[in-house]
Amino acid sequence: MLSKKFFAVIALIILSVSLSLSLAAQTKEDDEVIKVDTALVNVPFSVSDREGRSISGLSLQNFTLFEDGKAQKIEYLSTQDTPLNIVLLMDTSQSAQEIFDKIKNAAAEFIKQLRPADRCMVITFDEAARVKNEFTNNQKVLDGTIRKTALSQKPGTLMRDTINVTINKELAKIRGRKAIILITDGKDAGSAISKNDLLYRLAESDAPVYSVVYESARILFPNMAQNSPNTKPQTYQMSQKQIEQIKAEHQKKNIEAADFLGKVSEVTGGRIFRQEINNLAEAFNGIAEELRKQYLISFYPNDENYDISKHQIKIRVDKTNAVVRMKNYTLLK
Repeated sequence: MLSKKFFAVIALIILSVSLSLSLAAQTKEDDEVIKVDTALVNVPFSVSDREGRSISGLSLQNFTLFEDGKAQKIEYLSTQDTPLNIVLLMDTSQSAQEIFDKIKNAAAEFIKQLRPADRCMVITFDEAARVKNEFTNNQKVLDGTIRKTALSQKPGTLMRDTINVTINKELAKIRGRKAIILITDGKDAGSAISKNDLLYRLAESDAPVYSVVYESARILFPNMAQNSPNTKPQTYQMSQKQIEQIKAEHQKKNIEAADFLGKVSEVTGGRIFRQEINNLAEAFNGIAEELRKQYLISFYPNDENYDISKHQIKIRVDKTNAVVRMKNYTLLK
């Protein structure tokens, strides 16, 4: 007859095995929870050569992803071929007077490159921002909107305010791929939002900004001021030194405007095109090509509450003379 001690030992062994199996199952379950709850992080980017021409056809093996300086496993690489939602922002202030027809022609040609599923919204800005048409894929409507757009006769260029409204109101409710194409000389006059505040808000958005920047050649000397019909035209005598100072200040503003728009494009993962007036169409062609050839890298972070804006993400490509361009969160840190 078996003793009570023997049965006690058997019971202890059974309990130990049960606990081990339970812990193993719990561990497996926890691992599965981590995999399910950790969101896949998607990083869109573009690759181009030193001349700015987009490079397509690269594979996962061509890329290395770094997070805070440490290489991370890339789960997926894909090319983005989903429909586009594009906002066309057109500067309709007086500074564009001499070249506005060329701007409209180039913008209209760009619209023709959109695919049937792509949508576009047109917004103009001068002393106010105006939505000329809501998102549509009707190219006749878009072409008509662009052709009918006219310059404002009032002073003011609310460029920064218009960009801010676009990302926080018009694009915030749009899902899928989106981008802003900004056509301007970059000179703001009257916006409430500061440069730094706009950059921070752009860093939180998911829309790259492609800036097509032209230098306004028109310089308003004092004797070019508008006079009332009931008054005699006023004549100003200016020295050569004064003329040169005005020209220098004008050029300084051109440089400052382009520098700021360069930061806008960098922080959003877009691009700036500083074009000659007669080459605006070339800039639009470059934007269309790049939007079609974007890549998307995906990886699983270690933190289920991951915030990509708090990390330095870099992508390296193993091609000579190739440049990776992506959103730059660190620009503001």
